[in-house]
Amino acid sequence: MSERPRDAHALAAFMKGFTSAAGQAPRVRVTVHRGFSVLNLRVRNQAHAQAFADCGLPDPPANNQWISDAARIYWLGPDEWLLVYPEGTPVPDIFASGPLPGTVTANDLTGGWVILTLSGPDARPLLERGCTINLDPVAMGEGRCAQTLLAKSPVLLATHADPERVTLVVRRSFAEYVALWLAHTGAPGHIDFAFQPRHMLVS
Repeated sequence: MSERPRDAHALAAFMKGFTSAAGQAPRVRVTVHRGFSVLNLRVRNQAHAQAFADCGLPDPPANNQWISDAARIYWLGPDEWLLVYPEGTPVPDIFASGPLPGTVTANDLTGGWVILTLSGPDARPLLERGCTINLDPVAMGEGRCAQTLLAKSPVLLATHADPERVTLVVRRSFAEYVALWLAHTGAPGHIDFAFQPRHMLVS
């Protein structure tokens, strides 16, 4: 059995084998992002806003929220964030070469995550079939994020200004399972998958 190249996208095989249903416009479109860099950032026993400023970052997002600057910055916990830099946007030198200020630590997790953005009228109803979070736009409005289980797989779920768009950040090891679940569960309402155009990570 041949091994998948280590630099191949985690969903390369899935995307090659996926065939969308013909005849009707999809109710859910899944954009598979690529080319991005990921950092896990932690700040211990230090003022978060000052630590972020010392690293050249904007003020950190509030609990269970995310912001978009040069990077998407997702809140993960009281002292932890996930930074996603789109393709073509270099990771700041301070993270590449250090030293980092104060008690800040940063780990490069590039290649360990897959990002999927669902869009369309059935995006939220589809996700609600696999997770327990209330995804009603009133409860889960623009700029919110939460770690949850989707079909028993851990994911980071983030909402956008457009209520019909939701982004999933998934560990590489769970990505194919999540994609297969989305494809199977979304099939009755028609679902489509496509790699993003290069050099684009939509906010």
